[in-house]
Amino acid sequence: MQTKWFFFLLLLLPLSVRAQGPAPLAKVKVSRGLQLALPQNMRPMTTEEVRQKYFSSNQPLLSYTTQDNKVDFTIKLSNSSFREGDLPLAGSFYKANLAALYDSVSFIRENMEDINGRQWLVLELLTEVQPEEEQVDLVMGNAETTAVRNYTYIQYTIVQGQLMVCTLTCPRNYRLAWQAAAWDIMHSLNVKKTL
Repeated sequence: MQTKWFFFLLLLLPLSVRAQGPAPLAKVKVSRGLQLALPQNMRPMTTEEVRQKYFSSNQPLLSYTTQDNKVDFTIKLSNSSFREGDLPLAGSFYKANLAALYDSVSFIRENMEDINGRQWLVLELLTEVQPEEEQVDLVMGNAETTAVRNYTYIQYTIVQGQLMVCTLTCPRNYRLAWQAAAWDIMHSLNVKKTL
C-alpha cells in the first residue's frame, strides 16, 4: 500500500515543479503608449524591493516580481539621449557594459527584431558572479561560497530619444520554466511613439 502512494507522489512531483513556472499572461497597461502582458503570478514590486534591487537614481518605469522574488521583470528608460538610428550603437555599448558587470557572461542570442512595428535589439545571456572573499552571510555567520548564476532576457528600443530597456531575470535553474514566457512577455510589448 505504501508503495502505491510513493509512486502516486512521484507522478505528482513534475506538477509541483511546473507550478513554480509562469502563470498565463494577463495584459498590463503602463500608460497610454505602453502595454504588455505579464504572468498572473507576478506582482508589482514594493518601493522597498525596488530600492533594494536597483541602487541607481534611475528607478524602473515598471517593476514586477514573483511571490518568491526570484523572477524579476523591469522596464527602465536611460538618462542618455539617442536617435532612432542609434540602436545598434547603443546596443554594443550596453553589451560591453554587461560583459564588464559580471565575472562570466555567455551570450545566447543577439539580434535585431521587429516586434509590433518597432525595432528592438534582443539579448539573451547567462551570467555568473563569484562571491567576494570577505563576503559573509550575516544571518548564518558563514562565508558565502555560492556563485550567483542567472538567465537574463533583455530588449532595447529607442522611445522619445531615450533607450528603453526591458529585462527579465531569473536564477539559471529557472531558465527552462521561464525562457518561453520571457519570449512571450517581450513579444507582447506594444510601445507607441509617445509614452
